Amino acid sequence: MPMLRMSSGIRACCPTSEAGGSIPEMFSVPAKFAGETSDWNKRVHAQCQPSGKTVFKRIIARMGDSSLPFGIDRSLLRLDSQDPYFCLLGKGDGTFTGPQDYLVGAQANSLAVGDFNGDGAPDVAAGDQGENFVTILLNQTLPPVSITPKSLTFVDQLVGTSSATQAITVTNNGAAATTITIAASGDFAQTNTCPVSPATLAAAANCTINVAFKPTATGLRNGTITITHNLAGSPHTLALSGTGVAPVVSLGTTTSISFGNQLVGSSSAGQNVTLSNTGTATLTISSIAITGTNSGDYSQTNTCGSSVAAGANCSISVTFKPTATGSRTASVSLTDNAAGSPQSISLTGTGVVAAVTLSPLTLTFTGQLITTASAPQTVMLTNSGTAPLTISSIAISGTSSGDFSETNTCPAPAATLATGANCTISVMFKPTTTGNRVASVTVTDSASGGPQSVSLTGAGTDYSLAAATGANCPVNGNCSTSATISAGQTATYDLQVTPASGFNGTVAFTCTGAPAPSACAVSPTSAPPNGSSSYAFVVTVNNTANALMPTSPVFPRTPWMPWMRFVLSLLSMIMTSLLVRKFFAAVRPVRMLVPVAAALFFSLVYASGCGGGGGGPVVKPPTNATLTITGSSGTVNRTLNLSLTVSH
Repeated sequence: MPMLRMSSGIRACCPTSEAGGSIPEMFSVPAKFAGETSDWNKRVHAQCQPSGKTVFKRIIARMGDSSLPFGIDRSLLRLDSQDPYFCLLGKGDGTFTGPQDYLVGAQANSLAVGDFNGDGAPDVAAGDQGENFVTILLNQTLPPVSITPKSLTFVDQLVGTSSATQAITVTNNGAAATTITIAASGDFAQTNTCPVSPATLAAAANCTINVAFKPTATGLRNGTITITHNLAGSPHTLALSGTGVAPVVSLGTTTSISFGNQLVGSSSAGQNVTLSNTGTATLTISSIAITGTNSGDYSQTNTCGSSVAAGANCSISVTFKPTATGSRTASVSLTDNAAGSPQSISLTGTGVVAAVTLSPLTLTFTGQLITTASAPQTVMLTNSGTAPLTISSIAISGTSSGDFSETNTCPAPAATLATGANCTISVMFKPTTTGNRVASVTVTDSASGGPQSVSLTGAGTDYSLAAATGANCPVNGNCSTSATISAGQTATYDLQVTPASGFNGTVAFTCTGAPAPSACAVSPTSAPPNGSSSYAFVVTVNNTANALMPTSPVFPRTPWMPWMRFVLSLLSMIMTSLLVRKFFAAVRPVRMLVPVAAALFFSLVYASGCGGGGGGPVVKPPTNATLTITGSSGTVNRTLNLSLTVSH
């Protein structure tokens, strides 16, 4: 079985030059050995140290075993099985001690040297072709300067922020002090406790390098720490890696929200925005706020909380409640740890308001006779605002609300009056009593400054009948509502019509209740009070004398007598007519009147039964009577009772 012979204390083992094959870069020969003829010596001296011990640990593993804790350089040096395989311990002066033997495979024909376990010292691997395994001889000798660990990997780090530091320990294992120079590359930074050149790190001393990761972009970020010293094995390069992560705020396609027209003082429906974290790190939200010129007109609620995980989302709901008319602008501002913070969403909306214009603002009803309705007066209601007008009610209110009534053409509460449109309100006055009457038309609607109102005023007027007073009462007149007369005399009443609260109209008079056979007359038959002065009129009752009623003549009860009366009367009238026609032209009118009148008189006396059985009964007016005087104006009547006493 071939032997790999090694002397105790050796630092490195290399094959003879006859083996051929490629040489790993780590075994390149320094310039000071360029003049030596032995390739073997060149290789050995390239790795040997002035002092130290080498202890090899033998490991046998199947070729291709994935459980090997180290890699093997596949560019193995091919060996000749007929040659002795040995390693010599370097003394540090270019000479070697005796060989040291190590057992390898029976058919070992390839050899490789490399730092297989990453401890900075060269190791030896011998491949056995026949038995298909590799013998690994690990060099247990410490290098002049050891670095622990050999690489650093950082966990995901938010872009633009620094990670916690990770430490690298640099130990001087040699017998002499050395200077230390440290450099970092990529998104990594370092601080250290190592001496700054020209100061040196003493033998057996160590120092610490603290490395931080501050990614400038997302994704895998690589860098190195390079440690340079003036001992063998310099420089040392340590691989550094980490992943930069960052949250990314996505608002989809929403960069602005428009609310359009909104009634001042009313809230719009909410409009929603979805905030998504499309990045690789948690989004930390400092605030979500409404900012800008009219920030007070907008409000927001959200489900985001203080953070949103990578790949998650939340919702922001915005409402608009304008405090004034016109364009209202603001923004939703999101302050967070994502790039581009603060992000914003512009908000626009227009405050609109329905405005009511009433024309006229007052209605005046002059002198209206109580209990009668006036002609209607009209109010025009116009929506002069920028929003549809909703009218809740139109009503009469106020002290004398019962004396006024209204009808209108305005839309019902379920409908609206469009901008610029109008409707009419018709008001009538029907006073229940005299005097000034006041009320209002009250319009309750969606316009600002409501309810609106139109003031209503009116005067209820009236008139009355009474005995005349003052200038209306003549001297020696009867300015009373009663009269006492003797039979045959005429009763007279001096009366007046008096307006109340400015009544100005015509009053027509009638008289009823005069005792038969008396007659009642009013003079004048109507009067026009002028609103402030009374108007006089007179009532006269005449023909109050006793009356003798005629009786029928007494004739024998014969069948022809009634016909005889009729015939005689008819003949008398015919004769009278003939006499008039015959003598009218020749006889003077005055002379003709006497015979004509006599003929007529006797004919009538006969027809009435004069000369027959005596006179009829005597009719007397009642002793007491009540007359009613009625003054009418339109449909309104006012009455006055008069008392009449007749003495017989």
